[in-house]
Amino acid sequence: MNNIISGFCRNGTFEFTQGERFTLHKKFSIAYTGRLYNAAQIKAELNAECSGDAQVLLNAYVQWGADFVNKLNGAFAFAIHDSHAQKLYLFRDHAGIKPLLYAIRGDTLVFASDYDTLFKLDYITPEIDLQSLREVFGIGPARKPDSGVFKGVHQLRPAHCGVFEGGKLTAKRYRTLTSRPHTDNYEQTVETVYNLVTDAVHIRVANSRRLCSMLSGGVDSSIVTAVASRYLSERGDTINTFSLDFAGNDQHFAANDFQPERDRPFVDEMLRKYPLNHTYTECGQEALADLLHAATDARGVPGMADIDTSLLYFCGVINPHGDAVLTGECADETGCIRWGSQVGVTLVGGIDGIISIHHFKLSSLSNSTFSV
Repeated sequence: MNNIISGFCRNGTFEFTQGERFTLHKKFSIAYTGRLYNAAQIKAELNAECSGDAQVLLNAYVQWGADFVNKLNGAFAFAIHDSHAQKLYLFRDHAGIKPLLYAIRGDTLVFASDYDTLFKLDYITPEIDLQSLREVFGIGPARKPDSGVFKGVHQLRPAHCGVFEGGKLTAKRYRTLTSRPHTDNYEQTVETVYNLVTDAVHIRVANSRRLCSMLSGGVDSSIVTAVASRYLSERGDTINTFSLDFAGNDQHFAANDFQPERDRPFVDEMLRKYPLNHTYTECGQEALADLLHAATDARGVPGMADIDTSLLYFCGVINPHGDAVLTGECADETGCIRWGSQVGVTLVGGIDGIISIHHFKLSSLSNSTFSV
């Protein structure tokens, strides 16, 4: 494996040193996107000076080998080239928050964190086959864990490490969720859930430079916002929050099983209880229609139409006020209890990167890109 080209670009969500953008360490190099929430703890265990997540990760690999990934708490996708062992390692966070796409052409591995970057190389072209159509029309917007939708394109599964050598990629799981009987009493359960949620929110607030929150008024976003507000208030700061409504909802809203009542009254209740710097915004149907193509381009594949366009519109509103935003999105979809009680992963499993955090620029919803 003598010919390696690696690089990436990244938005300005956090303060970075030059060493974090691309790090080269003797016979080891790294391309990285994401955020490592326990970087300080890992850095304290290393026998090396580090400045930034990428250097922490690379030195951790040098010191402990590929199994160091079990120590990580964060949202990440990165590659490490070990020229001494003639291996290229790919790592994806355990919850699959960061994408990691790849394709193999002959004995060449190409990988990236978004489709646009992957297809910039001349010999990687966006083609579809029958399986692509099944993914989009059969189970979309969900995907099989290893599906890259396009022909010959795959995703490294969440909580997996891939090793590329001799023209072949071998992937193995490095972390597994286990199911155990719940033996705690009610008080212990409440305490555990409280600690998980507050810890998950606190580490994101502490690691963010200009943080905002999407406040829909639902249980998930309200809890996340409340915890973040308390944390910042203790430090004399106020979080910027935003809510989105659709034009004409005052006249045309109709209750259904999915949304039995409007969100606005619950947002108002949050504003009475917490010191929030809040902005109400609304979006019309014309604006959503105009963003259909842009939203598909940002995702890279067909998605959820009006949901994607409203999110893109919403990010455009928030963008001037912050670089990262907390949300309660996906809590129901990834939790084991669905819509009835609104208790999802945000509540019962908010540790190690479960609570959603979006990093965005108006021009693209992807955080960072890199390719080899």
